[in-house]
Amino acid sequence: MSKQGRVLLIDDEPIMHRLMSRVLAAHEVVVKGDAGDALQLLGIGERFDVILCDLNMPKMNGMQFHHALSDIDEAAADRMLFVTGGALNAASELFIGNMPGRVVQKPVSAASLRAAVALVLAGPAPTG
Repeated sequence: MSKQGRVLLIDDEPIMHRLMSRVLAAHEVVVKGDAGDALQLLGIGERFDVILCDLNMPKMNGMQFHHALSDIDEAAADRMLFVTGGALNAASELFIGNMPGRVVQKPVSAASLRAAVALVLAGPAPTG
């Protein structure tokens, strides 16, 4: 059986890697525990249909990652989904407010995660 899409999952919590990878088993899922590592991967030309990123992480958070990715590949940044468990500051609230349909709330349900990924996959195809 061929995979439906290529998904980059960025989250600093190993339990989330396992959970979301299992839910998205119909896709090829590449996992990175650090946004900086993910940015390097994209910087060398790796392409993904969907980028799923935790909003609150140490070192580089989801907002910082999105801004950095926008500078090198705006189309890839447009294919991002953000996962959050709440406890947002004003900047985070404003950021996700500008991303309608691109936020998956923790605890993550299988149905909401699959639906969000399907929404991005239904959009414009990746270039490059």
